[in-house]
Amino acid sequence: KAFLQQRLSSPTKHLVIGNSAGDADSIISAVVLAYVDSVKGVGKKTPVISISEHEMNTTRPEVSLLLDLVGISDPSSLLLFVDSPAIKRDTSASGIDVTLVDHNALDERFGPKRGKKGWRVKQILDHHRDEGNYQDTCSNSDRNIAFQ
Repeated sequence: KAFLQQRLSSPTKHLVIGNSAGDADSIISAVVLAYVDSVKGVGKKTPVISISEHEMNTTRPEVSLLLDLVGISDPSSLLLFVDSPAIKRDTSASGIDVTLVDHNALDERFGPKRGKKGWRVKQILDHHRDEGNYQDTCSNSDRNIAFQ
């Protein structure tokens, strides 16, 4: 919980984001990868829940249950959601590095199509067919994609 509290109050410049569906494997993977990489010294990373808090509460009860089982009964007190003020503010900031988990194409809410040119995909961990994006910022060992 201390890790999540720290990231909530002071997000890093490297975000870990799951797919836009916000399913359980995507959300849990983003949280766990950010934590493991931060603890191992790979880099300080902040998990971002790829759906709004309202969406999670109304359409993803399985995620709420999983979080509750590990002691996170009030996700909004520990997690940054895609609609969090800090994330909305940082979507226009430059110098934001991103790790994608459970997908390999940055949602247009965060990509250059919306003028957020400062966001760079630096790492991908996925099990879907590689769409071939971000070769200039994410290549070789930083692209862990099951179907190349």
